[in-house]
Amino acid sequence: MKRYVGLLLLLVLVTGACSRTGNDPKTTGADPVVAEGMNPAMQANNVFAGDLYTQLAESRNGENLFFSPYSISAALFMTAEGARGETAVEMAAVLGVPGEARLDLDPVHAGHAGLSDRLERADQYELNIANALWGERTCALRADYLETIDRYYRTGGVFPVDFVNDFSAVRIRINAWVEQQTAGLIADLLPRGAVDPSTRLVLTNAIHFLGRWAEPFPEERTDPDDFFLADGSSRTVPLMRAGGLELAAYAAFNADGSFFETPHELPIDPSELTTYPAADGFAMVELPYMGGDLSMLLIAPNRHDGLPGIEARLADGGLDPCIARLESRTIHVAMPRFELENSYGLVEPLRALGMTRAFRDPGLVSDGADFSGMIDVERSGDRLFISDVIHKAFVEVNEKGTEAAAATAVVMGETSAAIGTIPFIPEFRADRPFLFLIRDRVSGCILFMGRFVRPE
Repeated sequence: MKRYVGLLLLLVLVTGACSRTGNDPKTTGADPVVAEGMNPAMQANNVFAGDLYTQLAESRNGENLFFSPYSISAALFMTAEGARGETAVEMAAVLGVPGEARLDLDPVHAGHAGLSDRLERADQYELNIANALWGERTCALRADYLETIDRYYRTGGVFPVDFVNDFSAVRIRINAWVEQQTAGLIADLLPRGAVDPSTRLVLTNAIHFLGRWAEPFPEERTDPDDFFLADGSSRTVPLMRAGGLELAAYAAFNADGSFFETPHELPIDPSELTTYPAADGFAMVELPYMGGDLSMLLIAPNRHDGLPGIEARLADGGLDPCIARLESRTIHVAMPRFELENSYGLVEPLRALGMTRAFRDPGLVSDGADFSGMIDVERSGDRLFISDVIHKAFVEVNEKGTEAAAATAVVMGETSAAIGTIPFIPEFRADRPFLFLIRDRVSGCILFMGRFVRPE
C-alpha cells in the first residue's frame, strides 16, 4: 500500500483601515462594480463567502462571528491547484467557481494576483504582502506546481526544511515568520501538534494592512448606550456616533428585499411621508476608509430580532443586488466600538458544502483525495489528503478605523433643498445585531465578514 504523508498549507491575511489620500470616495459612487463585472476570482470568493457564512452561522447560533473568506478561499485555491480529477472539480465548485471554469484555475489565480498587485502598488496604503513555501527536503514536489504557485503568489521557490527529524523547530520558525510579516498580530498560529514528521509542505501567505476611516468618529461623542439583543434585553456598549458623514453611502430595503425609496427632502409637514422601511425592513451603510477603495459595509435590521432575515437573504443569493443600490449621501451613524476574535475548525462546514473527496476517508483509499498535481507520486510513493482546515480571525473597530487579521491553515496529513422642503438626513443605528463586511470597492471582493450579535 502507498504510504500517506503530511502536507500543511497556511494563508495569513491581515488588513485594516487604510491610510491614503487621493480619490474622493464620494466621487466614486456607492459601488463601482456590480456582480457581473467582477473578475472570476472575486466573484468566486463572494459566492464562497456567503455559503461559508451560512454554515458558520448555523453551527454557532447566537454567537458573534468574524472570518476572512478571502484568506480561506486563497488558501484552498492554492491547495486545489495541486488537486486532480474529481477532487479538483469538487474543490473548485465549493469555492464558487462555475461550470467549465473549474477545469482551469489560472483565471482565478490571476485574479488573486491582480488584487494583491494593485493593493501593494498603492502608495497611499501601509501594506505588506509576503508568501513562502516551507518544504520537507526529502519531498518530491512537482516542478510545474511550484512554478504555478510562484508565478501567481510570488513565493520565490521553496525553503527546504526538516519536518521528519526536527518538526518542532520548523513550527517555531514558521510562526516567527508569520508574526514578523503581520506586525505581531498573528502569534503562534501553528499550535503544538499542527505539524509532525509526516508534514511535507507549509505554504504561507501574510498580508498586513493598516489605515483609518475617511471620516473618523469623534471620540468625544462616544458614550455608553444600550445595545439590544435578539431576545429584547440590552447590554451597555460604548456607542460611537458621527453626524453628517458626507463620504458614506446608504440604502434601505423592505422585508422582501425590494428597494425602499428614501427621500432626500421632506415637506415642511412630513407627517404623511414615510422616511424608513417598516419594522421588518433593513438598511445598509458603507463607510469608506481613506482613499475610498476599501470600505466597511454594515447591514442592520430595523428590529432587534431581524438579523436572521438578512442572513437568509445572504444564503439565497448574496448581497450584491442590495449593494448595487447604495447611494452616496450625507448620513448620521451610530455603531458600537467593538473587538471580536474567533477561531474555527472548517472540515465539517466544508464537507457540508460538498467538499468531501479532499479529506481523508478510509473507505476511499484508492479513489479518494487526488493531489497528484502537487507531488510526484511515482518518485515518492506519497499520497496526500486534507486532514484539517483551521481559521482564526480578529477585528477591532474604533473611532479612528479598523484593524483586522485572519489566518487559515489547510493541514494535509498522513492518512440641495427646494422651496417648501427641508433636507432629510437618514440615521443608521447599529445598536442591535448586525452583519458587517470589509471589502475592496474596486473589485467587489469581500476580504472579511462577520456579525456582531452581543457584546463580549
